[in-house]
Amino acid sequence: MKVINSDLIERAVSLADEHLFPKALETDRAGKVPSQQLDLLRESELYGIFSPVELGGLDASPKTQWAIIEALSGGCLTTSFVWAQHAGPSKAAAETTGPMRERWGRALATGEARGGVAFAHLNRPGAPTLLAEPDGDNWLLSGSAPFVTGWGHIDVVLTAARYEDLIIWAMIDARESESLSSKRLSLAAVDSATTAELTFTRHYVPEATVT
Repeated sequence: MKVINSDLIERAVSLADEHLFPKALETDRAGKVPSQQLDLLRESELYGIFSPVELGGLDASPKTQWAIIEALSGGCLTTSFVWAQHAGPSKAAAETTGPMRERWGRALATGEARGGVAFAHLNRPGAPTLLAEPDGDNWLLSGSAPFVTGWGHIDVVLTAARYEDLIIWAMIDARESESLSSKRLSLAAVDSATTAELTFTRHYVPEATVT
């Protein structure tokens, strides 16, 4: 059974107290989390708590992860909110046996790349907002994915789309194109987390990116 890593938790507490908290109000007013805040998390190796050791991560236990999230959120909720999105793609890359493990696993574990998620829409009632359409062995995504946090800071977004009774999960490059656009949302809280709604227009998703 994994134990609580007190050293990691103390590292997070120190970072939150000494660096995040003093700039929390400034970050909230800035309209976007300063990259330096996220760089501090990378330099402290805290992006690695969600990834296994063999990929360069820290393989932190769930209780350790929760304590670190609590500490960082107490320092700056906005910065922590952007950073916490990293858990989804980190775990997806680590658990898949496909090409996405090689492409993203180590980069996410070390914080060289940052990840986000686009699956909040799965909880919405009614018709799906993001659909996947087969294109040979590949997929085309059409529709919208609201509430993608950290847009502009992330390199890859773990995205979920509906195809009949299935959910197609893919790790998509987090950059705009002719078939992928973003619209920033205005939030009553943690607005500097740069949460966006993504719109997909027959966006091509290679089978290799599906986890």
